[in-house]
Amino acid sequence: MSRPRAVVAIAALGLAFALAGCNDDDPGTNADPTTSPSATSSDGSSSASPSDDASPSVAPATGQQLKMSNATMNAPQGWKTTGKIVDFSVDAASPDFTSSVTLTALEYAGPTLPLDLLYDAVKGSYERKGYQRLPDQEIDGVKFYHVAGKRDRYATEDVFAVRDSGYETTIRYTLDPKMPAAEREKLIAEGLASFTFS
Repeated sequence: MSRPRAVVAIAALGLAFALAGCNDDDPGTNADPTTSPSATSSDGSSSASPSDDASPSVAPATGQQLKMSNATMNAPQGWKTTGKIVDFSVDAASPDFTSSVTLTALEYAGPTLPLDLLYDAVKGSYERKGYQRLPDQEIDGVKFYHVAGKRDRYATEDVFAVRDSGYETTIRYTLDPKMPAAEREKLIAEGLASFTFS
């Protein structure tokens, strides 16, 4: 009887390892955004692509606060807000002004708009630039669409947008392409982790 029991025990152990391996490879798990692959635009440039969710394991950005009537988020440490030029947008820039983050909130009258319809309205302008639509990103419990690409030789751009609860909310990261991809991904993930709806 000891031999059959040993075979069953070995088989059960092998199944447990196999299941654990499947879980490790599951893209739905909360991966560290600093190790997630970068998106590549049609011109071969690399753009930041944090994980599908702003994971609680990511430390939120702790820089100056960007505040709109419906939402707030923090800029990276050391970045300075540049002041509101218009009522619906606020931004912050890096010390050398090669990178920036912008939070925009436009009021609108109407129901929540599905992300695909919202994206379709601007898809042409993004596609002409060679930007790619990446997987939707959940930020503070709400799904945003995410597009990214190389704006020009001076900047990469990641845009997150949603139309929900009376506002069209957009987060835009314009970053120095000389910044390592992992650093861009980490910077964006920390900013998204700091975002909250009011």
